[in-house]
Amino acid sequence: MEDGINIISLKCSSCGAILEISPDMEHFACGYCGVEQIVERRGGTVALKQVSEAIARVQKATDKTAAELAIRRLTSEIADKQNDLSAEASRHDELMVQMQAKHDSNSWLMMACLGLLACLVTLCFDRLLSIIIGCFSVFFFLRYYFAQRSLNQDLEKARKLKEEATRPIREEIAKLELRLAENKAVVD
Repeated sequence: MEDGINIISLKCSSCGAILEISPDMEHFACGYCGVEQIVERRGGTVALKQVSEAIARVQKATDKTAAELAIRRLTSEIADKQNDLSAEASRHDELMVQMQAKHDSNSWLMMACLGLLACLVTLCFDRLLSIIIGCFSVFFFLRYYFAQRSLNQDLEKARKLKEEATRPIREEIAKLELRLAENKAVVD
């Protein structure tokens, strides 16, 4: 004890050198190895802890808090992107439904014409008139066939456009979900 000051001798937590700690010291660097240390006083005991350990604990807690906040934000962003995806997909689905409905109305008209022409062929006794009506029937049948084929091609193009339009949103959702999983790993 010098001049009424209680000096305590403790070992460095890093190199084991004997260090003299005065009551007013809270933070210092070991004179032998240079490791920064904190003096912890609790319940009449004094201990040394490396500053890097304390910083690591603070960093871990900070990382956990940041991850928890990121989880909330990413969850919200994913929900927003899924809504965007749903809206974009619905818009394309509606266009395909409209295409199908337009084709269906034209198909019924062509089928009605075919039926009417078939009835006329059976009722007609004039050979030339039967041939003319038969030609019209073939025309309407071919028109129906090619209209159906065209519709199938248009629907396939519309499906591809839908895929292309929604791909960036789906990729963004996948990236957000990956970041969400990384943040959940930090919290756990």
